[in-house]
Amino acid sequence: GLVHTMFGHNLSVTSVAFSPADPRGGGGGQELASGSVDGCVRIWDCEKGEDKRALRGFRGVASLAYSPEGTLLATGCLDGTVMVWDPFVASVCFSIMGHGVVSVAFSPDGMSLATGGANAVKIWDLVSKTLQHSIVCQGNVKCVCYTRDGKRLAAACGAVVEVFEVSGGG
Repeated sequence: GLVHTMFGHNLSVTSVAFSPADPRGGGGGQELASGSVDGCVRIWDCEKGEDKRALRGFRGVASLAYSPEGTLLATGCLDGTVMVWDPFVASVCFSIMGHGVVSVAFSPDGMSLATGGANAVKIWDLVSKTLQHSIVCQGNVKCVCYTRDGKRLAAACGAVVEVFEVSGGG
């Protein structure tokens, strides 16, 4: 049954993601990030149902995702900006100008970030913070995800799903 109902956003919540295993110790899924059109990401304590901290500075959040290790949290914002955060101290590590981003996904190795948006998927190198690949799609991309081995990337584009080979496993 229902465990918690968490209040704190002022407008529609657009995305949620459970944290993976905590690199500081402890199991995964004990924190939940929620992004909203209100321009705020909230980090929740899932055991207590309490708001732990807020990340601000957005123009509406369309999508969010934790890195595989849980050390980074990426947000795709309605203004096209992608922000990569340290979720433990609520600070921005860096930002990327996107392309009408509505979906973000980390590669399984945590070295790349895929963004889906206006008729394209873009893959960003998180070390150099540069664009690695730009893939034209058949329509506006609503969702992106990697296979577990990072060798393929799927994109939901309108009424179709496109699957791409990704060189280097991520």
